[in-house]
Amino acid sequence: MYTFRMGKSGKIRIVIVAVCTVFVAVVFIAADYLFTFALDPLAKEDVFSCDEPEQDVVTDSTGQFDAETWLLTQAENVFITSYDGLQLHGYFIPAEIPSDRYVIAVHGYKSSAEAMADYAWHYYCQGWNVLVPEQRAHGLSEGRYIGMGCQERYDMLDWVDLILAENARARILFHGVSMGAATVMLVTGEPDLPENVCAAVEDCGYSSVTDQFTMQLKEQFGLPPFPLIPVASLVTKMRAGYFFGDGNCVRAVSRSVTPTLFIHGDADTFVPFTMLDAVYSAASCEKQKLVVSGAEHAESLDTDPVKYWAAVDSFVETYIPR
Repeated sequence: MYTFRMGKSGKIRIVIVAVCTVFVAVVFIAADYLFTFALDPLAKEDVFSCDEPEQDVVTDSTGQFDAETWLLTQAENVFITSYDGLQLHGYFIPAEIPSDRYVIAVHGYKSSAEAMADYAWHYYCQGWNVLVPEQRAHGLSEGRYIGMGCQERYDMLDWVDLILAENARARILFHGVSMGAATVMLVTGEPDLPENVCAAVEDCGYSSVTDQFTMQLKEQFGLPPFPLIPVASLVTKMRAGYFFGDGNCVRAVSRSVTPTLFIHGDADTFVPFTMLDAVYSAASCEKQKLVVSGAEHAESLDTDPVKYWAAVDSFVETYIPR
């Protein structure tokens, strides 16, 4: 009877295959973990996040009041259906005096429409129609996973269509903060963006989803991007429908023709201040830059509101005058 005996080289190959199999399994488990806690709003823990300030108290000529309450109680609830069949919710407040100027104020990652109340109130006081959408997987908007701007940019096109259905002469401004700013940059790079979108303000947006997650992986875990980032991107494509590479803001602004004001706090370490130069330098559109000294992530308005609104109002009046 013949007895099969495995040689030394055969045993080594089996060990190598086994080790590689275990390694690949571990990488996919780790990548799935990162996906869940970065992009699943129901996750109890949060890997890639920063507590963005809720700026909900503003001052007008009569004193202080709660801007968040103003937004939630005075706004009309509006809904659209996204390109992939989700019902998305937003708050709309028409201008007191009829106007063709509309602003879409876009909140950030795991934030809320209420966080944009200060911005909404300021524009409203300047005579604007104000729309504050709740991004997919946030608030009353449907969606299982966060798109990091990759999918939300297409939602912005639908919000624009909603406005144009009401007023074909609308002159539209985008104003986004953090992930909302990335969403704004990405949509300005879309070739079918209507000419009614006359200008954009991006406040502390990242240069790309890959860059942001790579930085957070290094800062929080001391890990290099390979192989977790490419595998996590693949997992994201399988589960949420997009690759990290779809969220390249540098590429988007390089083909944008929408005049854009780029804002960043020089003390921002969550979306590093260096990312401002990356997107600003790449932008092919008419552009301006505002650096807010001492401002951390998404705190430029709170840190220096006078400087912030002076720059924004001057920029906006250039491209969307009263």
